[in-house]
Amino acid sequence: MCQPVEIPLVVIGVDLEDHATAARLGQVLDDLLWSQAGGSVIATAFTESDPVHAALSATRRIHSFEPSARVVRVHPDLVTIPAIAARVGVSRQAVQQWVAGGGSRLFPAPYASLEPEVKPIKVWRWADVTPWLWEVKGLAFEALPTPPQVARIDAELCRLADDMEAEPGARIVSM
Repeated sequence: MCQPVEIPLVVIGVDLEDHATAARLGQVLDDLLWSQAGGSVIATAFTESDPVHAALSATRRIHSFEPSARVVRVHPDLVTIPAIAARVGVSRQAVQQWVAGGGSRLFPAPYASLEPEVKPIKVWRWADVTPWLWEVKGLAFEALPTPPQVARIDAELCRLADDMEAEPGARIVSM
């Protein structure tokens, strides 16, 4: 049996601070893991098959349950060197050495560089880091959608948002 893929979806229009809403979500959409990260509401879907289909199915069910809710994108789960070190259980220096390279399989390129006044802070998508950790270090973490799958999911979510704006009150019927 393969490891389930985790698909963290950013949802707007859902208030997890409202205990009644949170309880209803836990009862009706109990196969999704609901959380908050950096001020965003995240509904994590799990699948052992096609992540794109699973994400769109979860989107349809979320919208059917709460028509004001919108799934807007896959959560990128951006991490810094200290965050990678904490998740993996190694020192920051170890991660800095991985990033500096020199091995047969180079560490993934940063997703972005945030430019504060003092010095740039590089960030990576956790989904880019975990395959490297497995292939190079033999460390297994959750399976996540690949970057092409994330791009397809995000594109479909944009298309669905456009469809819903064009037809106010329309329900998501097929994906």
